[in-house]
Amino acid sequence: MSDVAPAPTAPSGPTVAEERRARRRWASGYRPWLLVLGVLVALGLVAVIFVPSTNEEARAVQRMTPSDRQALYRATLGDAEVVCRQAETEDAFRKRCVSSAAFLLDFPECDDNCRVFAHQFAHQPAR
Repeated sequence: MSDVAPAPTAPSGPTVAEERRARRRWASGYRPWLLVLGVLVALGLVAVIFVPSTNEEARAVQRMTPSDRQALYRATLGDAEVVCRQAETEDAFRKRCVSSAAFLLDFPECDDNCRVFAHQFAHQPAR
């Protein structure tokens, strides 16, 4: 018999370290896509939660009877004119002016003059 030991055979599969590297490469290839997917899902949830509430008042105004809507429109316009005139010199009224002017835009009765007035104040930044 020969005293020579047989040459070790190469393992047939990848080593543990090679398997770990392969898994990391596979996972890292999907991370950017998972991040994008996560951001899209989060934006979708925000839209579902917040967008309906922004048009809630407008829909409520549309559901009102025409006479009630007209009365509310006139009262809101009168209040907005007084509050916004005061807001020009008194900052304490600015937030109320902006919200009243924006609310006016929800009314179908808000004609061109009303819209000019409302747009003048509805988007003013707070000081």
